[in-house]
Amino acid sequence: MIILNRLIVSGRFRTNCYLYGDDNTKEVGIIDPGIDSHNIISVINREGYIPVYLIGTHPHHDHIQCAFDIMDYFNIPLLINSFGIRKAENIHFIKENDVIEIGIESLHVIETPGHTNSDIMLIDYKNKLIFTGDTLLRGRIPWQLTNYDNLIASIKKILNYNNISDEFKIYPGHGGHSTIGRERSRY
Repeated sequence: MIILNRLIVSGRFRTNCYLYGDDNTKEVGIIDPGIDSHNIISVINREGYIPVYLIGTHPHHDHIQCAFDIMDYFNIPLLINSFGIRKAENIHFIKENDVIEIGIESLHVIETPGHTNSDIMLIDYKNKLIFTGDTLLRGRIPWQLTNYDNLIASIKKILNYNNISDEFKIYPGHGGHSTIGRERSRY
């Protein structure tokens, strides 16, 4: 059984932060912690979760501004694609085809540039879900783009990716969730 909690981080961007992990071990990864660490830390402590990673889908401040607070509080590393982030202690760069293990759960990394040059998505094949960051939002294109053509190519990449069916749920960086099938009908 997986742990999947969505927290909406305060602030004008209303970024989605996800706690994802293994219900047996209570290990979680914190995906896109946003700008305010207090609620995230409170929920983790209240639920007895054991954070093992902080994962950024891209380096925009509304997704990782409080990363260092959380990294220091729990003594965990930040996993992020390298572009735009300086190498520092406890930051590990991830890339296409890397697999992040959290207890018995696995997230597969896919690079999806367009919103930024270093966007990634995280695929859980077993539970049929994808954390899409700001690359694939429910029913709309993200506001900020580094390259429109790259963004559309990345969206088409995930919509046609190996072993991804219509039933896969997407959990974006902003707004509500959707499914691959619903989003395929829009592109």
